[in-house]
Parts: sequence; C-alpha cells; structure tokens
Amino acid sequence: METKKCPKCGAEIPVEMSFCLHCMERTDGVLEIRKKVVPSRKYIITVMIAFAIMTAIIVLLILSINRKNNTESSDTAVNTEAAETSADSAYNTSDEENAVSAEPTGYVSTAAEPPTTSKKAETDSVSANTPTNKKDTVQNHESAEESHESEEPREDAPPESEQSEEQSPVPQETTVNEPAAEQTSEENIVAVDFQEVFTQRLNSWGASHVLTDTLSFSENGCTFTSNVGTDEVNCAVTANSDMTDFTLTIEPTSEYTNYSTSIYIPDIVNEITYFVLDYRMSSSMRTDIALMFENFESEGSFAENELNCNISTQAHNNGSYPVTVNCCVN
Repeated sequence: METKKCPKCGAEIPVEMSFCLHCMERTDGVLEIRKKVVPSRKYIITVMIAFAIMTAIIVLLILSINRKNNTESSDTAVNTEAAETSADSAYNTSDEENAVSAEPTGYVSTAAEPPTTSKKAETDSVSANTPTNKKDTVQNHESAEESHESEEPREDAPPESEQSEEQSPVPQETTVNEPAAEQTSEENIVAVDFQEVFTQRLNSWGASHVLTDTLSFSENGCTFTSNVGTDEVNCAVTANSDMTDFTLTIEPTSEYTNYSTSIYIPDIVNEITYFVLDYRMSSSMRTDIALMFENFESEGSFAENELNCNISTQAHNNGSYPVTVNCCVN
C-alpha cells in the first residue's frame, strides 16, 4: 500500500487519505469555505428610502402633467365658447341691421304731422292698391286661359271611352308576365357540382389523409385511399344532390392492415365532413369519437350545433374492421 507523510507531524498515512489520522491535519491543501454575503440592514433601509423618494417624484410629475393638460383643455373650451358667443352676437347684430335697412324710408313726416299719421296713410295706400293688383292679375290669367283654350282644337283629344279601353289591358299584361318570372327563377337554380366543391375544399385543407392520386369521382360521390400511418384504407363517399348528407365507408386494404382507429378515424371523418358539408368538427366531438373506438364500442351517435353523425362497425376487440359513417347538417 502506498503511503505518504503528514506535512505537520511526519506520520505515514495512506495516499488516498485527505487528512492525517494522528494530528487531524489536512494533507491536500486548505479548504476554503466562503461565507454567504448578507446585505446589512442599513443598506436595505437606504435602498428602500431611495425607492420611495423616486416613486414620490414620479407621482408628483404625473399629477402636475395631468393638471396642466386639464388647465389647457378648460382654457380651450372657454375660448371656444367665447368665439361662439361673439359669432352669435355678430350674427344677431347683422340681422338687426338688415331688418332696419329693410324698413320703408320713402315717406318723411313733417313737423305738423306726427309719425303715426304718415304710417297710417302708408298702410291705407298699400291696402288700397293691393286688391286692385290681385284682381287685375286674376282677370288677366283667366283671359289668357280662355284664349289658349279657344285656340287649341278640342277634336284632337280622344274621348274618355277610348282612353279607358287603352288602359284596360294593363292588368292583363301583368298576369301574363307572372308565369314568365316564375320560369326565370326556376332556370336560375344551379345544381351543386360535387367534384368541383370537394376538390376545392380539399386543396384548401392542407395536410390531408386523402391520397389525391387515388381520387375517382362519380355523379355525387368519390372513392379514394387514405393514409393511416404506415398502412392504407379504402374509402368511399356518397352524398345527396345538395351536399347536406353523406355516407362514408372505411375498409382495410387487406386482412393484414392494422392501424389505430381511435387516432385516424376521427381525423378522416372530420376531413370528409368539411369537404362535403363545409363543417369543421370541434376537438371535443373528435375526442368522443376516439373514445368510442378506445372502448371497443360497435356504434355511437354524436351531435353538435347543426351536425349529426352516426358511426357503426362490427363488434371487435382490436385489429382491422370496416367502419360506416353517416353525417348530415340540419
């Protein structure tokens, strides 16, 4: 066994020992223990006082700025009211001046006659002249109408019976046009193109389980292969004419196909629901569908908002099996 000597007492001790067994002196150097520095109470009090002073200064600055803004806004409001008052007074003054200038100044009263006499005489003269002018105007207008009527021949005007006969066909034309309007509205109804709508929504979906190179469309349906991890399944979709109801069948490509139905079935059903019905399932509804397959249930009904789905499969314990899904929107 290798030994070494203690630097203090000279006794031999094993090499691996870090202290002497005789004098308890350390042989591998001095161990330094650093004491944690704790700030003094005086320093902490000084920092708190400085922080309080800075906070008080900031609050005072904010209050002074707000007070200044309020003063400026009140001064602006007072100036605006003063300007509006001056404008109103100027407007009223101009109206009074116009009214004074509009008063008649053609009659000047003499020293012998009071002002009331001149005003009365003016009123009498105006009232005396007004009826005569009105009568003359009415007589001239009547004479002009009589001369105009006498000049125009009355033979050109059709009799009342002919006018009534010309106006009578108007209701008949209205009744004839009603069927034409109905026919036009029926022609404007356009059938839904399943392939165009399905393809457009598939392209806007992004990462889909549908393998686009396997898509094959029929009149109101399609068939395709869906990716389920390392395996694939065959899918067939059949929808009604207005694309408010569809049936989806999912079958394994072979008897050796094995995949997690609780993971892929909710995703595939959600995609087809959007491609056909334009509806995206919530995460809670997809979780309920996944629980059905985790619990090895053979059928289940799911609904939210206007969507209703029925999913059925054969009784199973695990493995691959066909699944039928029927969904519709109300």
